[in-house]
Amino acid sequence: MIYKLDPFHSLTENTIYKFYKTLSEDSFSLIYLGDFNDKLTYEFLLLNKASGGESGTVKKRVFFLMNECYQNIIRHSDGGDAKAQGLSMPMMFLVRNINDAFYIGSSNLIENGIKNSLTSKFDAVNAYSTEELEEVYKNSLMNNSLSAKGGAGIGLIEMARKTNYPLEFAFDGVGSGYSMFHMQLILNLSNERMNESQNKANIDSMKRLYRNMVDENVIMIQKGDFSQEVILPLLDIITTNLDSIKNTGARKKIIYILIEMLQNISRHGVVMEHGKEGIFAILFKDNKYHVMTGNFIQNAKIEHIASHIDKVSAAATHPEELDALYTETILSEESNKKGTGAGVGFMEIIKFGGKDLQYHFEPLPGKEISFFSLNIAI
Repeated sequence: MIYKLDPFHSLTENTIYKFYKTLSEDSFSLIYLGDFNDKLTYEFLLLNKASGGESGTVKKRVFFLMNECYQNIIRHSDGGDAKAQGLSMPMMFLVRNINDAFYIGSSNLIENGIKNSLTSKFDAVNAYSTEELEEVYKNSLMNNSLSAKGGAGIGLIEMARKTNYPLEFAFDGVGSGYSMFHMQLILNLSNERMNESQNKANIDSMKRLYRNMVDENVIMIQKGDFSQEVILPLLDIITTNLDSIKNTGARKKIIYILIEMLQNISRHGVVMEHGKEGIFAILFKDNKYHVMTGNFIQNAKIEHIASHIDKVSAAATHPEELDALYTETILSEESNKKGTGAGVGFMEIIKFGGKDLQYHFEPLPGKEISFFSLNIAI
């Protein structure tokens, strides 16, 4: 393993690579913790549209289920009462694609007083056969029997019809009369029921993922193919989340560095089974935003990339040296021909983010590639 020894090393190694391993079987995953609004939901839907190679019909079904899952957060949220009592737990929204299955989930805080009602309604919907679901759905439309907040009305029935799979749900007590309510929809394109070993991301794994993200102060994670058409809507989502930062200069700096780090994956990542596979995460820890990326590179490039980052970091303490190195790198035909990915991009990151760009290389046993982690605190 090659890495730059620093106080952030353990954070980089234990966070971005840990989450990559957790999501290793996902061809696409997007997990977000924070507040939700209609604009953010729309950007999530656009990102799903840009990601993956599924047919338009599949994307429409996923689009519908994502929207219903978001509406579930609105229906069952505590309405801000928990915050008024000093209890604050972030909401979570996720989309994962593993083999032929899509997992779409939400987590939000509820009052314990509605747990029994929610359980009864979810159990009732899960007990319906396919034919019974259709009959109940038609009757609901004809009678306009939509239920109030928390009700097992048309929303739950629609989700059960579209997935043709039991709706997964679970509760985690957090004290003060509240629990986290986790709900997950499974859309299996093979139309075959998965057994326990085939279900790679059941509700228990979703609960663990939520706890791990809260413990690590993670705001957002995406894993998948970092092509240009995926990066743009992803940046919109991040920008929306960063709107709360009052310091305009800091917000612009974060966005600029994000672009450069994501472009590094898009331009120079090794093409894997699911394209230029990589992972991105943003954390808020110790009053700083930590921007992290991870992707695969050829082992032959490691020494050059490591020495280049060290050289640029050293020059960053002297602005005139950094400017000279910047000009030299741009003009260097040799640097461009090598295609190592250790060019202007890293210089831009260090120039705008500071000299403490941390990196780590984790070799894959028996392969000529390594997992390349980057981390910068802003």
